Amino acid sequence: MKKKFRKFTAVVIGLTACAYIVVGLNCKVEEQFISLMTEFSTLLLSCLIGMHFKEIQALLFNKKKRKEREAKRIEASKKYKHLIAVHESGHAIIATALLPCIKVAKISIIPNSESLGRVEYVDVMKLIWFKEECMALIARSYGGRVAEELILQVTSTASRKDMQDATEYAKDFVNRFAMKGKLATEIDDQDFNAVLEKANLEAIEVVCKKAYSLAENTIRQNKEALLKLVEILEEKETMDQEEIEKFMTDNNVT
Repeated sequence: MKKKFRKFTAVVIGLTACAYIVVGLNCKVEEQFISLMTEFSTLLLSCLIGMHFKEIQALLFNKKKRKEREAKRIEASKKYKHLIAVHESGHAIIATALLPCIKVAKISIIPNSESLGRVEYVDVMKLIWFKEECMALIARSYGGRVAEELILQVTSTASRKDMQDATEYAKDFVNRFAMKGKLATEIDDQDFNAVLEKANLEAIEVVCKKAYSLAENTIRQNKEALLKLVEILEEKETMDQEEIEKFMTDNNVT
């Protein structure tokens, strides 16, 4: 509609200019020329207003609507930014407190094509992982979800990928690292697979619950530091490894 209106206006202005020239050339008296221009302009303006009143009204109304939508978008953006800051701070706090062997390299709440925010870690080559470290890895995955629930009293889809990661870590914990505990030894061969699968699922659930509880306790113990970290992230949006280490040390994150 805007393009059509602009094209029409351009044509009218062009015709008006031509008309002024023609009228001017055919008028011998200056006063008559001015009078004709005034009458023509008045007639033209009346036509434009009559023909495009609805269009002009619609444009003004849409402009107001756009401003309202933009204000809501900004408000929603601030809300999401705070949520992501809380979420990523939860991951960073737990990683620092429970996994000192893995340094936090970067925290960002700037959205990209893959996520709304992220915590990056320094690559570590470890040949042996201890049970406590494996449990801490699962707890770290729960850090964002736990922070959302304890700080904001909400649960969002921002932690969907984290929950999947936690489940995969728990499966490795139970299966690959042989930490499933005791299984029944006197089982008929035909029932062994079914019993084993059930035992694995139960063991995985137990591990996930323990890791979640560990994450909750860690966030509660470091709640004050987490809130400070959220404020910094909302202002700076990104923190590098040096800034993170200094913050964690200054705020006694353990």
